[in-house]
Amino acid sequence: MYRVYEYEATRTCPSCYGQETVPVAAYVNEDTGKETVLAKRIRCDRHAGSQVPCKLSKPIGTIMEIRMASADAYDYMVEKIRSGYGISYIER
Repeated sequence: MYRVYEYEATRTCPSCYGQETVPVAAYVNEDTGKETVLAKRIRCDRHAGSQVPCKLSKPIGTIMEIRMASADAYDYMVEKIRSGYGISYIER
């Protein structure tokens, strides 16, 4: 089972320090505790070609929590990636 958290966070570019509020989806595997974080626009426009993603703040405002089976969580993650989300962090 997975817990999926959706919220907004501030994205800060490590190169130019530009900031923007972006939607975030965090996936936590309940069996392993490992987390994968996806964010819309993980790099600023000026540094889009950079290999280093922007840093994300802690959640801002309301956090929506959804609990789902692994297969549903994977489908949901693919849907987010197709809609423009990028991987910001993967815990290994």
